[in-house]
Amino acid sequence: MITFIISVVLLLLGYFIYSKIIEKILGVAPAKATPATTMADGVDYVPMKTWRIFLIQFLNIAGVGPIVGAIMGANMRHVKIITILAILFVVNTKTIAQTTDRQLVDKIVQINDIPYVGNFGDSLYWKIVAEGLDIVPNLIELIDDTTTTKATIPNWGGYYCVGDIAFSMINDIIFQIPILNFIQTKTDYVGEKIYFEFVQYDFQNRVHLKNELSDWFVANNDGLEWVNNKKEFLANHYNPPYIKGHYVFNK
Repeated sequence: MITFIISVVLLLLGYFIYSKIIEKILGVAPAKATPATTMADGVDYVPMKTWRIFLIQFLNIAGVGPIVGAIMGANMRHVKIITILAILFVVNTKTIAQTTDRQLVDKIVQINDIPYVGNFGDSLYWKIVAEGLDIVPNLIELIDDTTTTKATIPNWGGYYCVGDIAFSMINDIIFQIPILNFIQTKTDYVGEKIYFEFVQYDFQNRVHLKNELSDWFVANNDGLEWVNNKKEFLANHYNPPYIKGHYVFNK
């Protein structure tokens, strides 16, 4: 009976206290559209009514919980239960880390200045770049985001969109990405002009670039090596002192 009462108390504490902590960390936004809506494809992402989602979650808990819980309590004893709890903790920690990365790249729209000759650019820009390879998948997902920012485009005028800045960040994290292969051009010149001509011609070009870059990153991620910067001026701008290097693909 004492064990039961303790369990009920812990459950209530988890509901009223721990859930609030997780809510703050993950940044719950009830009004924000979920992937089931933004990425709906009728197969893996399908919008569902609230009562149906609740029913599925309830069946997952009510159907499996009493069976698995009883077996765990009877056979696995304390050590194995602690091991399972540790695994759950690691999974939750990874989820929180991924959510934090997502929250960070969502701030790209707030960037007002992009690094260029004689200009370090916005500190937020380099804060995201400093995350390295871990944040690249999140940046790739934003390449087709055409939300306009306040960061002006030097030489050509106009404003960068979120996708442009995300693409620039990727190139500051990973050098020598074979962009010309992705945009299907025969020119030997690699620069913003070629990039902008490609993505501004047709929105589907952005989607194409996003998919090609995603496939390339998945295929070559293990072959990327860290290289220390030997000079401050790289590409077309200066890097701040705390950006010590970048990744290159070791063929």
